[in-house]
Amino acid sequence: MNDFVDDFPDEAILDVLGDTVTYSGEGWTETFKAIVEFDVEQVGDEGYTNDSRTQIELFKEYLLVKPKRGHEITHKNITYTVDSVVSDDGAYVTLRMKK
Repeated sequence: MNDFVDDFPDEAILDVLGDTVTYSGEGWTETFKAIVEFDVEQVGDEGYTNDSRTQIELFKEYLLVKPKRGHEITHKNITYTVDSVVSDDGAYVTLRMKK
């Protein structure tokens, strides 16, 4: 019996669902597919929404540098700056971005 992961590898999923982005940081620049989400609500300390941002989820295998604040990602001719790393599960990293 095939596993879902075997039938739909990360590269195939990103090829269909992903948008083309260009990542730049520490003298390294590369273009690849990523999941871009707009107006993601951020929950504050009190449990209410106090901000909404763009988040970009990247397949870590594509990165030659560790994502960090100040790196840039260009999507559809708009350049975003990495504000923070939201999550990193070892396969994907989710970044909170700002214009």
